[in-house]
Amino acid sequence: MSIEYRFIGVDGSVWDLSKASSIVRLVEDPEGIDGGPTSAAWQENVGQGGSTYKGQQDKIVQVKARYRFGGFGWSRPELLSGASAWRRALGKGDQVGELHVIESDDDDVLSDRWLWVRNLDAHQGPPRRKLLAQGAWNQGAVTLTSGGSRWNSAPVEVPATSGGVVENVGDFDAWPQWVITGPTTGLKVGIGTEAVALNDLTAGQTYTIDTDPMAPRVHLNGVDAWASAVGRFSWRRPVKAGETVPINIVGTAASVTVTLPVEHQVAIG
Repeated sequence: MSIEYRFIGVDGSVWDLSKASSIVRLVEDPEGIDGGPTSAAWQENVGQGGSTYKGQQDKIVQVKARYRFGGFGWSRPELLSGASAWRRALGKGDQVGELHVIESDDDDVLSDRWLWVRNLDAHQGPPRRKLLAQGAWNQGAVTLTSGGSRWNSAPVEVPATSGGVVENVGDFDAWPQWVITGPTTGLKVGIGTEAVALNDLTAGQTYTIDTDPMAPRVHLNGVDAWASAVGRFSWRRPVKAGETVPINIVGTAASVTVTLPVEHQVAIG
């Protein structure tokens, strides 16, 4: 069993931070991989003894990583070019990279969870003069900040033209996304017993649907079509964390695919 850390820079470069052969290597497991801080929301009323718990707010995740740069076997030109490449990979606060935490058993990847992160502390990489003088820098540190509080993993995708089931393997409720290609006849789709009717498609037409109430959409060939497709109706049923539910298909379609986003509280486990 092994845990690896991989950073995909804002420029698309890939850095394996756990390998001894990498020019950038983590000193220890980063802080922040067990989730961000939380705070409770309380309501207080006059004459009330104590407070009433109303909910929890999950804060942004900050991953603090200490690393070594360079070392024995690296030439001066390689150290300088590597330091510049690392600086470009980290980018600035308006650019987004990915931090992956990968759990493996021999050659089998058990999980790959990631955050989209920003370098907000103006970290510019190893100091050039010290790097050239010493051939290494053992005091590297960077804080990578995510605007979210949840770790992502690969979504669950289910071909569902004839129905089926979908399982939420994450820690949070998930809202299904649908891709439906025509021709369709009398089609209704939903999760569990839910069934929302969709206007018929002809051959070559495609619905792309996101049922998340925070960002709902029904697109027909890339153009908003909620009113013409479903009218005033909407989907109201997420898939609960850990739940396996049937995919409800009424009518016919050339193809139906259900995709379920997967989010986790922590990077491992």
